[in-house]
Amino acid sequence: MSVALLGSLWRPGLPPGIYEEKPAVASRPRVRLDVAALIGLAERGPVNTPVRIDDARQFEAVFGRAVPGLKLPLAVRLFFANGGRRCVVVRCVDHVNIRTTRLLLPGLKAVRGNSRKQVRLAARNPGSWGNRLQLRCQLIQRPVALGVDPVTKALRIPPDRPAVGATLRLTRRASGPGATPRSRFFRVDLDATRQPILVPTPTAPFLDPELLAAAVELTLRVDVFLDDTLVESWDDTALHPSHPRFLPRLLGRRAASEALLPPRTDTPNPEDPAAEADRRWGSADAPWGSDFLRPSLQLADAWLLPGRELFAAPAGLLLSAAEMPPSRQGRDASASTGRNHFFEGTSMALADAIEDADHRFALYAQRSQGGTDTPAHDHTTWAIIVGVDGDELNRLYVHEAGGVRKTGEQVVGRGTGIAFMPDDLHSIHIPPQTPVLNFHMYGLALEQLHGRRYYRPATHDWAHFPASEGIRDLPAPAARSGA
Repeated sequence: MSVALLGSLWRPGLPPGIYEEKPAVASRPRVRLDVAALIGLAERGPVNTPVRIDDARQFEAVFGRAVPGLKLPLAVRLFFANGGRRCVVVRCVDHVNIRTTRLLLPGLKAVRGNSRKQVRLAARNPGSWGNRLQLRCQLIQRPVALGVDPVTKALRIPPDRPAVGATLRLTRRASGPGATPRSRFFRVDLDATRQPILVPTPTAPFLDPELLAAAVELTLRVDVFLDDTLVESWDDTALHPSHPRFLPRLLGRRAASEALLPPRTDTPNPEDPAAEADRRWGSADAPWGSDFLRPSLQLADAWLLPGRELFAAPAGLLLSAAEMPPSRQGRDASASTGRNHFFEGTSMALADAIEDADHRFALYAQRSQGGTDTPAHDHTTWAIIVGVDGDELNRLYVHEAGGVRKTGEQVVGRGTGIAFMPDDLHSIHIPPQTPVLNFHMYGLALEQLHGRRYYRPATHDWAHFPASEGIRDLPAPAARSGA
């Protein structure tokens, strides 16, 4: 036995002998006892989400300015002024009456098959602060030297650039004097042998060597401004969802301010992408997304293609949220926020599971035990009703001389349905003791429809009702004013 090994620590490969084993000393982690929790109203920021704040400047970056009437900013400032070093802040608000600003990315169309729609975004968090946002979209064009193999006539694409999913533009010559040159978009993909190809496959005249040599790769730069101050820039972002830097994916991932967002408890698998909107864009380990914007989930499989106006604007196109129609602008709900909103969970949890991130395409299951008679009303968005069980009578109307005129009836039963445009009028009637179950699909969630009207036959006039699932008289104006 080696004396040198006597009493030493054993490790694999050592000969037999006497070794010393030191037991691990369990140490308890130190827990900070100086972290305060502050809950209240803020100008902006995540709702019902704990956010770790280390100084007053960080609070302002996440939750906004010290708006008159809101005491949370003052409480945070006094906490740090009196020696506080860390606090956890939670923003609470009336979820029903607050509204999120919805924007469009200028100069782009979201293409899915034969559908070409505007690129929809929303402010990251609800409130009127989003009305001060501005977006600048700039198209970046980089030359990509494509060619044709003289022997095989196969298309040659540089192996290092562009990446898979990149969008390329090929422009053909003008057909005559004064004519506009026509162009076509392609994306880079891999064939069965892992060689780069273009999709769709180029055909004449886009196989001309001069056209291929003049190909350009298209990327985007998006600048986000708040109060005319640049707050975020997203450079070298891609247009197609198969590219790793697809713009909506970069924006939509969980924001840094949402790092402490607790998992949902009303779903079997909280990590399921269907449970949280931001999980559709990346896992919990993905880099942080935007602190100011949230893309529509409808962009997840859409190809973003630029229009002529974006090509004609080298400095980019600017869109201001203040220029959006009132129905797409944000609104505060400080005046209607009560003590119950500080202690109850969000009432929008169900809606989050059935509607898009910007409150579009909302699906409701509506059950009635009968005895339903609604007045004639509109929706201010498209609506579809599909019967599941029981019969629901829909009476149809048109506007006439300040009132309404009945034009027909339609029964919605099992396997049948009816659709309405935003200005269409109808009323619903279900006899007593008649259970009915229907699916209702709306272009915008009912809690976001703030301009709906219904007709009152007794007084022969129209009345507004608040954004909710039921039809009732509008509360006093003071209860709906924002702070």
